[in-house]
Amino acid sequence: MAGAHLSDDPHCPYINQKTALAAIEGPQDWLLEVFADFERRRNQLLEGLRSIQGFSAVRSAGGPFVFLNVSRQSSDCDGYAHRLLHNYGIPAVPGRHFHARGHVRIPFGGTAESVARLVSALAEAGKCAGSV
Repeated sequence: MAGAHLSDDPHCPYINQKTALAAIEGPQDWLLEVFADFERRRNQLLEGLRSIQGFSAVRSAGGPFVFLNVSRQSSDCDGYAHRLLHNYGIPAVPGRHFHARGHVRIPFGGTAESVARLVSALAEAGKCAGSV
């Protein structure tokens, strides 16, 4: 059975090959707007975080997330990430999974309004540091 599986791995359906080639050779201009929009949302989030006392963030170089330094809020990043999700609806991953103790990874994206809601929720969480 393992031999049959191995011999099937090199096959990629023709339609998948054609689709990938079209994506690579096709127009790429739309990506510039996607990149610019991503940068605007990231900058909006970072600017909002600067206005929240007790938080700082590491600017991501390319991913749709920031590493939020929560070490002044809590020494338990796992618990803090859990409370952000359950108390404020903010998905957060403890930084220890990324060798970033004292931080939580917060994703962002969508519209300017959704990023503004994220900043508001983080501001509320920052006010309630002891209970977050």
